[in-house]
Amino acid sequence: MRGVRRDAAIVGVLLVACVLLGVAGGKDLNWDLSHYHVYIAFSLLHGRLGQDFMGASLHSYLNPLAHLPFYWMLAAGWESVAIGAVLALSQGLALALLYFIARSLLPRECGRAGALLSTLLGAAAVPYVSALGRTFTDVETALPVLAAAALLCSDALRSRPAGRMAAIGLLLGAAAGLKPTNGIYALAALAWPLMGSDRAKGLAAYAAGAAAGALVTGGWWAFLLWREFGNPVFPLFNALFHSPDFPPVNISFERYRPRELAAFLTAPLRMVLPEPGIYGELNAPELRILLTAAALAALGVRRLVSRAPAAEAAPPNPALAPLLVFFAIALLLWIATSFSSRYAVALLLLVGPLLGAVLSRLLARGAWLACALLALAAQAFAILQVSPTRLSPADPYAWTRHWLEFRVPAALASEPQLFIGIDRQSYSFLVLSFHPDSRLAAVRGHYTVNLDGPGGERLRSLLERYEGRTRTLGGNGLEPGQSRPAPAWVEAKNEVLGRLGLAVNADDCLPIESAEETDALAEAANQLVGVASHLPKRFIMSCGLRRVPVSQAYLRGRGQADAILDAAERACPRAFLAGIARSEQAGFGIWTRSYPNTELDLAWDGAENVFSVSQVDGRRTAVAELDTNGRPLASYHCPARRS
Repeated sequence: MRGVRRDAAIVGVLLVACVLLGVAGGKDLNWDLSHYHVYIAFSLLHGRLGQDFMGASLHSYLNPLAHLPFYWMLAAGWESVAIGAVLALSQGLALALLYFIARSLLPRECGRAGALLSTLLGAAAVPYVSALGRTFTDVETALPVLAAAALLCSDALRSRPAGRMAAIGLLLGAAAGLKPTNGIYALAALAWPLMGSDRAKGLAAYAAGAAAGALVTGGWWAFLLWREFGNPVFPLFNALFHSPDFPPVNISFERYRPRELAAFLTAPLRMVLPEPGIYGELNAPELRILLTAAALAALGVRRLVSRAPAAEAAPPNPALAPLLVFFAIALLLWIATSFSSRYAVALLLLVGPLLGAVLSRLLARGAWLACALLALAAQAFAILQVSPTRLSPADPYAWTRHWLEFRVPAALASEPQLFIGIDRQSYSFLVLSFHPDSRLAAVRGHYTVNLDGPGGERLRSLLERYEGRTRTLGGNGLEPGQSRPAPAWVEAKNEVLGRLGLAVNADDCLPIESAEETDALAEAANQLVGVASHLPKRFIMSCGLRRVPVSQAYLRGRGQADAILDAAERACPRAFLAGIARSEQAGFGIWTRSYPNTELDLAWDGAENVFSVSQVDGRRTAVAELDTNGRPLASYHCPARRS
């Protein structure tokens, strides 16, 4: 009983540390929160799947289940600090599972201190630390993966191997149902029943459990999408399902995924580099995977040379070999499918206990302790030197009384409106403050909706139903002290909206202002944060829209843009996926295509220049220079994806 209390005390300290780190990181107002974290939960609970269309662009149709807890706390009016603390506490459960895994894998003589050290080594991952107290659900959806690993390491159900495999499959299937990118873990864990004594029975039990878990957490959402769009994973894999509301193409995650064999093989080496954009937005050097590989190689050489296992005080946990195989397979699948840090949180946490366990088989206790401490120090030093505590912004936001505090004009909240998102950011979180019968449609950004293209009928129906009650929703175009936007802003937005037969009513523009309130709890929390940012007073705006004819000039211009940008797609197929993007006017005479599977837009300035634009930093790269007939003067300069 004393040992249980000590373990509980250690776990308690880890959880408190996570809460303090989450609060010290400041209030999270990340881009995705404003774009879809709040909206998709609201959409589910209020049955808006068939009422809005692309309310938060493509992200409108992600499984909202994991976002419900944050939404419920937000809707209940909880203090923002309390919400952040609960989020960090739930994310801290990952360390509790890691501690249990480390206790199971390490020899007895390593003790609780060794297990704690291995747990901290696992926690020393930027994608994990940066997630504490934030609204991203990557850690929460990784908890079933860690629980499956913990079950494999434990003695639970060891006498019933089929039941054990079914329970593990249930956990990993649930993780994949919550977030499809967790499917790599469900596939990697197929190695576990195949390494057992009764492979056929174990595999059948695992498959049944995985199917049940996926149905429980994701099957209901897939059914709703199938019923509404004819595609259970809409808009993904639409080349297979052919929903009329999206182009018949498949979206893949190309932003960081290696495109060449050499880049694939050297991915763990490149993860060591202190540079952003290698395997995620963050500058997040990762040393532990290479250290684990080196320790495994050394252990293998030692056993080959000595022809006997290294001296060990206790028999090794039989789960270590299956876990290492699982880790290796999942690592390869992750690199091959996305190579995005947010989709590898479980891997980056598990590497700590695995590295500790391998070192404990290689070295005596004193040397093991020194090497594990050195590995932790090296990883911590690397990330503390170059990595921000938050993904975006690097400077945290100050805690306020409530998480989202905006003053929505009564005219937007008292009557039903159709809000047309005109920026890449949808600001769909504001749906909480609009009239319940209002509707949202984001028509540009990750996917461009045209009236004569996929999804056009849904948008046309909304425009007809809300004629005279249609407004923009986007960034603020009002100068300080002005109530009417500048003519240049109006002209640019009219170019964007012209394809829909809409134009801005510049005399009916209303700012949506931030209205921050502080209280004693927020002020106390801000003592931990230190220097913090505040939202600008007016950065969102809604303008009335009026119907106008779609001009023949627009149609001619789009035809010319289609020909030019189609040619660029054909010339650079590895940079721009043909068929997924539609040409749209972006204002100031520029025509663009936005690709949701990469970080690039393709653009034509309406004259002689074709160029790509980074969605991350706005950097332009020349693709082609055209003659007066729209033909390239020289060969295309195709931009390279990150690889």
